Amino acid sequence: MIKLKLKTKLLLVFSIMVFLSIATVGLNLITYKSLDSDAVFVNSAGKLRANSYRMAYLSERIIIGGIDQQTESKELLERVAFFDNLIKSLINGDEALGLKKLEQPEMLEKLQAIEGKWSNQYKTAYEMIARDGNKQGLTSIEDSVDSFVAEVDQLVGAYSALSQSKVTNAKVISELMLLITVFFGIFGVIMVRAQVIRPIERLSMEMKGISSGDGDLTTLIKIVRQDELGELILHFNNFLASIREIVIKISKSSYVLSNSMQGISGTSYELSKSTEMIANAVMEVSNGSVEQTEMIGSLNALVEQMNDDVGKVLDKAEKLLQGSASSKASAGEGNQLLELQSRDLTKVVSSLADANTSVKRLEGYSNDIKGILEIINNISSQTNLLALNAAIEAARAGESGRGFAVVAGEIRKLAEGTSQATVQISEIINNITGQTVMVRDNMAQMAESIESQSQSMDVVMSKLNEIVNKAETTYTDAKEIESINLVVKDQFGTIANSASKISEVVTNNSSNTQNVAAAVQEQTASFEEVSANMSALNDLSSDLKLVVGRFKI
Repeated sequence: MIKLKLKTKLLLVFSIMVFLSIATVGLNLITYKSLDSDAVFVNSAGKLRANSYRMAYLSERIIIGGIDQQTESKELLERVAFFDNLIKSLINGDEALGLKKLEQPEMLEKLQAIEGKWSNQYKTAYEMIARDGNKQGLTSIEDSVDSFVAEVDQLVGAYSALSQSKVTNAKVISELMLLITVFFGIFGVIMVRAQVIRPIERLSMEMKGISSGDGDLTTLIKIVRQDELGELILHFNNFLASIREIVIKISKSSYVLSNSMQGISGTSYELSKSTEMIANAVMEVSNGSVEQTEMIGSLNALVEQMNDDVGKVLDKAEKLLQGSASSKASAGEGNQLLELQSRDLTKVVSSLADANTSVKRLEGYSNDIKGILEIINNISSQTNLLALNAAIEAARAGESGRGFAVVAGEIRKLAEGTSQATVQISEIINNITGQTVMVRDNMAQMAESIESQSQSMDVVMSKLNEIVNKAETTYTDAKEIESINLVVKDQFGTIANSASKISEVVTNNSSNTQNVAAAVQEQTASFEEVSANMSALNDLSSDLKLVVGRFKI
């Protein structure tokens, strides 16, 4: 006989139930889907019947010749096309209409017979009526339309009966599957009751008997199953064996513990006394550490103050260095500007000397022009006298000397104009000579002033050179001061860090000594508490021996 695990049994029952449920649902879905297609077929076949009567009515209206004969003819042709497509869809199937291909031979034979009559008789007659108004076609239609519709009704009835048989078969299968499911459900409940619930109840009773007994650890539960419950009993028996070993060890240890408690109690009393002495010594050290902490704090504050002062000095030195550099640069720039100005003054002095020479030459030229003007003036005076004498002689000559008198008059006028021009030129030359003398005197004064200014600029350049040299020295000294201050600041920073670390160490030492003192006091209290606990532990050891004695091992 195959022995199955509880898990396997439960999974088997559950799987069978799930399979039966899925099978039932699947069969129902298949049946419902088939019925849905049957309903579409029946509705479509019903449309064949309705369209047959409608086409017969429209044919009669067309033959009679109604008002809307053209509209009715168009509608008749549309219904003929619709009827033709629908009957073909019923035979071959149409996904758009939800129709499947007809597979029942009996139904297919009837539908093909209807399709044959339609194609051979009715379709042609309706088309002739719609196009030509043929009365002969109407007569054949009216005589046989009822039998044609009856065949369609017979087809619909037969297909409805077939569909109903499918429903009946589906109901029978569903009821059968339900009975099978109920049977397996009852079987599963009985199996779970017999294979799971009752063994668990028996195991619970046996465990309850062991737990409520007199501490007999030698009683084990008998293993009669090879499933999960058998494994559970095996693990429980192993657990009892482990508990039995633990109780044996506790029983042995309780005797050793009882003897050890007495020795530990005496030792803890001596340690308590020693710890109290250590606490007093630590308190004295803690007080000294507090004083050291205060002194280190003062030293640290002083060092920090000196460090701040050195920082301020360093800032001043840096500003001095910047000022020296600026002064040095400004003095250098001023010296360069003075050199440029001195060069320009030298050029101006040279230009003034050249101008003075030119003025002297101009003065000489003016004197020469004055001499020439005197000569011209004398010539014009003599010319005037000659013209006057010529006029007198012409007057004496009478009529023959008149032309010469005119020439003599013109010469006299020219001589007078020349005399006046020489006077004006002489005045201009005198003015030029006076202005030239003034320019020469001013240029001489300017040359003296420029020479004095050049000498002053040489003195200023000398002083500026001294300033530049001193600024260079000041810059170098300020740089050395800054370097020294940086070194001093770094050293004070090191001193401040060292003082801070010393302060931290002293503070930590003070805190540690206080903590040690507190710890020693706590340890003293702990030793006293340990002593009390030892007494309580001794009592517990006695109780433990009594408890362990209750177990049967």
